[in-house]
Amino acid sequence: RRLVRRDVTLVVLSVKTYQVDVYTGDKFGAGTDANVFCTIFGDKGDTGERQLAQSEIRGDKFERKRIDRFRVESADLGNIYKLRIRHDNKGGGADWYLDRVEVIDDVRTYVFHCENWLGKKEGDGKIDRTLYEKVMRKTC
Repeated sequence: RRLVRRDVTLVVLSVKTYQVDVYTGDKFGAGTDANVFCTIFGDKGDTGERQLAQSEIRGDKFERKRIDRFRVESADLGNIYKLRIRHDNKGGGADWYLDRVEVIDDVRTYVFHCENWLGKKEGDGKIDRTLYEKVMRKTC
């Protein structure tokens, strides 16, 4: 009988907390009662889908002209480049006008503009959006 040694490499992932600020737009009927979910993508991985359930700002979430703040813990995502956001279309007022989402880590703020409806009855009928970071470049 022979023992075979296999080398095992352990990878230790550091956990980071991301601040996610969600800006509901300023349009009539912009707020939603639906459950909202997001996935943040970086060059080192993604968060997996997370429900944005507990806003750090008191009051009803996702109301017209409101900012909601959430904390998402995840392994370090590296440079963030994409965000998927959706809702489950539940509740009486499910349609939602999303202005933008800002994801803030210990290095920088990533801005994802939507400026569109997520709703079956408004806009193009989609309740799921994939947003890419808007990179602002300085011009001379």
